[in-house]
Amino acid sequence: MTRLQRREGLAAALLLSLGMGSGARGQATAWKVFGSDRYEPLLHVQDGQPAGSLVDLLRNSQRHSGDRFDIELTLWQRAMRLAEAGQGGLIGVSRTRERETWLDYSRPIHETTLLLAVRKGEAFALRSMADLEGKTLGMAMGTTGGDAFDEAERGGRIRVMRDRGAPLRLQALLAGRQHAAVISGGSASLARVVQRMPDPAAARAGLEIIESPLLRDRLHLAFPKTLGARPVLDRFNAAMAALAQPR
Repeated sequence: MTRLQRREGLAAALLLSLGMGSGARGQATAWKVFGSDRYEPLLHVQDGQPAGSLVDLLRNSQRHSGDRFDIELTLWQRAMRLAEAGQGGLIGVSRTRERETWLDYSRPIHETTLLLAVRKGEAFALRSMADLEGKTLGMAMGTTGGDAFDEAERGGRIRVMRDRGAPLRLQALLAGRQHAAVISGGSASLARVVQRMPDPAAARAGLEIIESPLLRDRLHLAFPKTLGARPVLDRFNAAMAALAQPR
């Protein structure tokens, strides 16, 4: 049995068992959505509950779309596995060519800047992916830097060390095990990460930041094609447009 066949079988079973089909008005009644629990300020867990700006966005959309979402934040790697198995959608997911083969996407709901943190005095110009070739970068598990970045990683032109948290990434950078650490969410996110490190003042003094138009990532709500959730995404897109209208 192929991976696609497994997805289709699991999705069919889930639709039957959880009632994720159409409601009385032809709209979905409950849709499971997974996301990262370590992507502040967009996604995180607070007092045991899903929190963050993307969680708020998804919840606010409900009053316009009529759909309901059951949000579970977990390790991103686990969230991806659950989505691949057809057990729900993903919030805060990047769009890549590989993922387009099995995911239906909403319009972009957030554009985040990816910064490169480097050790003091070791900054370099970043004009193209060629400037990253031969370098070792730290990056969160399950995340992507876009199609060109992923292709360079697969081809061995860029080495990526995956981890489960940005503080660990910066510690590895400062210890000399990486050339750069990829940090999502811009400078404010980096500041929060540094503040959680054992010696924030030393970390701030030992780092420099590289910003480049190359390193931007658009995030989406997405569902496996096997769940037939395109109408849900269309309603979500309409809800986002309604929320963006001035009051």
